[in-house]
Amino acid sequence: DALVSHLVAAVYLRCAVEIGVWSRALGEIESLGPALAVGILSCHTAWLYMESMINHERKLCRRDMPSWFYRHLNAVADLCSFDPREEEAGADLPLVSTILLKLQGRDNVPESALTEEATQEAWEIVRQGLPATAPVENLLTSGGDARIRIDGAKGLNSYGCSPRPRPWAVTFASSTASSISTYAFKNAEKLRRILIKAACRGELDVQYVRELERVRSGILAGTNLKLHEDVEVAITTSGTDAELIALFAVLSRGEEPVTNIIAGLEETGSGVEAACKGCHFDSQTPMGEIVQTGGQIEGLPADRVKIAKIPIRNETGSIEPREIVDRKVRQLAESSLADGSRALLHLVHRSKTGIQAPSVESAYRVSQEYPSKVDVLVDDCQMRISDQTVERYVRAGFMVIVTGSKFFTGPPFSGALILPSHIADRVKNGFPVPAGFSGYFGLHQLPRSWARSATQLTQDYNLGLLLRWRAALREIEAFRAVPDEAKCRILSRFREAIRRVLNRNPDITMLSPAECRTGNEEPELEWEDVQTIFSFTVLGPQSNGIRKSLSVTDARKIYHWLNRDISPFLPETASEEELQLARILCHIGQPLALASGSGDLAGALRLSSGGRLVSSVYFRRALGRSVEERLLQQITGACLAIDKVSLIVTYLDYLDQQLCVPKSGERVSAGKPQRGDAPDGNRRSTDS
Repeated sequence: DALVSHLVAAVYLRCAVEIGVWSRALGEIESLGPALAVGILSCHTAWLYMESMINHERKLCRRDMPSWFYRHLNAVADLCSFDPREEEAGADLPLVSTILLKLQGRDNVPESALTEEATQEAWEIVRQGLPATAPVENLLTSGGDARIRIDGAKGLNSYGCSPRPRPWAVTFASSTASSISTYAFKNAEKLRRILIKAACRGELDVQYVRELERVRSGILAGTNLKLHEDVEVAITTSGTDAELIALFAVLSRGEEPVTNIIAGLEETGSGVEAACKGCHFDSQTPMGEIVQTGGQIEGLPADRVKIAKIPIRNETGSIEPREIVDRKVRQLAESSLADGSRALLHLVHRSKTGIQAPSVESAYRVSQEYPSKVDVLVDDCQMRISDQTVERYVRAGFMVIVTGSKFFTGPPFSGALILPSHIADRVKNGFPVPAGFSGYFGLHQLPRSWARSATQLTQDYNLGLLLRWRAALREIEAFRAVPDEAKCRILSRFREAIRRVLNRNPDITMLSPAECRTGNEEPELEWEDVQTIFSFTVLGPQSNGIRKSLSVTDARKIYHWLNRDISPFLPETASEEELQLARILCHIGQPLALASGSGDLAGALRLSSGGRLVSSVYFRRALGRSVEERLLQQITGACLAIDKVSLIVTYLDYLDQQLCVPKSGERVSAGKPQRGDAPDGNRRSTDS
């Protein structure tokens, strides 16, 4: 009866696979207790797998699934919904014990064998293993704020990313976020199985701490920095969370007010300003607490913090000369110190459009002139930076925010803060960690030396964060393995090709690229000096003989329509070539609001190259016979995305009548569902 539906078959298969995984992890099963535990844990995984399907598939699966199996899956889900620490948990286990044993081929177990001792043994194993029962795709979307949630209708989060591999999509979205790759997904599953084995030994907590330490080491692997000697590393769900720790490190320096000086705030994360004030930046914290967006984080004295913003673009949308930004930064720093404040100076290594501000030289001079009053925080969330430059920043005494989910294309929400030891020592020496941090960080995510100052934090796991970093490190390791000369060559060739295509497209106005210099004396000595973010505005249909750049609202529509099959919504006059292009899913960077010079805000889209492009071109022979062939394939994919932008512009008014994309990003179809209007380009959630 499993073959009635491929969706039901997938759930059966997932249950069977998990039976094998847990049986191997427990070793030879000689008593009834472990067998019952295997049944519970495997069925729970199968239930979660079914629940993670997109809405219409889950509905079909429930409809087609044999009632006896659905009832027992549901019963197991109820069993596992108890807090494992409660004594009554597992009391209903005898009600489903027979089927749990039958699923493992144990058909002839007498009822008398189901003793209280066997039940207690089973439930003790369940208590230990329950955190690791969630499938990887579920774990990857756990332990983050509301932005990580998956839209049940589309199977994507608000950034257009899937927690499952999505190899059929054309992806150049590393300036925002990317779906996980197939090999990174496999790496995350390997770690999950390691955690399962540890749980069966009763050592999940030990293994979790050990794996977090490996993440810290992996982040620093390309540098000569020594963990716990030169630096401490805090593991965070995002760069925005890391801002909170950096602010706390500065506030712990004394009782003076702090001026947070930020250049280019408009081109950083949407929640950065709130975090820089010491406030909640989302309605849900990574640890699942519901909070008031903009409310003060308990224990973090927001009343001592002032924000000073410096724009990096002028009223025409052009990039401000760096010397002007540098001068404003110095003036703000000196006026703040004159008022009795300390200063936290943000150095944005690369903004969302690739701008660096202020200059490294300016930030270094200010920090050296006022060493006891000024701290520098490098916002390196885009990670378009070499390991050597990260090391130079830290050696200069700067804190550095890094992520695995931008340039390196790991799954969304993997961040970290690298703290030079002299800054980390401020907290180690006794300044208490804010109580409100319990909603953001578990004890083991913070620097190990802060343990005595962080007694208010729990030792809860954030397995989702751990798996996301494991996947990201797989991408980082692959990129690091490419010779530096090859990195520079591949990125340079891609840059030249994309510049030509964008400049020749009559529907696009390419923004002037930001200067990608990092202090090297020779041009493009390092791969990080090569432009990897290509920002452009889109010209709308002609009106009174004039074409204007589209608004942010219209750019947002294009962004969403690129990432879905829009062929059912084109008019009947559309050619077959246009229909084929409309079916291609193209994921690029989210639009930004930029001044246009006419007083209006234009929406700037971004197409970006990333670390996965480089490692795939260099290593993945399955994608082509030579580096040149594989690079051409990547360039062709980017060209398809640009061509689809033009296709949307051609039919923009018509598509507007057919579709509507509200501010939340949710799609609302005009009228009844259209032919072929399946989520994610007709791809099933079970494909991967």
